[in-house]
Amino acid sequence: MNLDWYKELDIDYKKVKKVLFVCTGNTCRSPACEYYFNSMTGWFSSIKAFSRGSVERSEAIPMELSVKKVIGDRKLLKNLYEHTATKYSEKDFKDADLVFTMNEESRDNLKKEFPIFKEKIFTLKGFIGQQEFSNKNLEVQNPFVFDKPKEGTKEYYTYIQNYANIIEGEIKPLIRRLVEILFLLKK
Repeated sequence: MNLDWYKELDIDYKKVKKVLFVCTGNTCRSPACEYYFNSMTGWFSSIKAFSRGSVERSEAIPMELSVKKVIGDRKLLKNLYEHTATKYSEKDFKDADLVFTMNEESRDNLKKEFPIFKEKIFTLKGFIGQQEFSNKNLEVQNPFVFDKPKEGTKEYYTYIQNYANIIEGEIKPLIRRLVEILFLLKK
């Protein structure tokens, strides 16, 4: 694996201890990233993740119970059941060594809001793919839909499976790759 792109960034990877994941509501994508990152790095020199959202808790839409049931990973389910959506603060950005957003708009907004921390804010997909500033799609899909289909319909089944597909097919592999990259850079 070519690590030159990462080495050109102004980051001391040997000192990375805290990783922050940010999504909109802090109810699905960022807590799933936090869970998988922490479960994959337990052996790895005390590096930990935490997650936050860009909206107030009262505005966050909780993941519904039926969606939680189909995810499949019992430990992730426990983590999501116990998780409380939390909006980010400036302290979170001070504490984090790296910050990963789920899309470009969030990344850009955070860089404007916290310009002092802009060098450590990336989209998750952009950092993994070394294409942070390209025109490629850097969004981790948001599984939430406002017009939830009626329970028991084919559309509802598709809606629920969408959560599982995003977590298992997109988030988990991205986090696995991120852990691999950080491990190689910390050597």
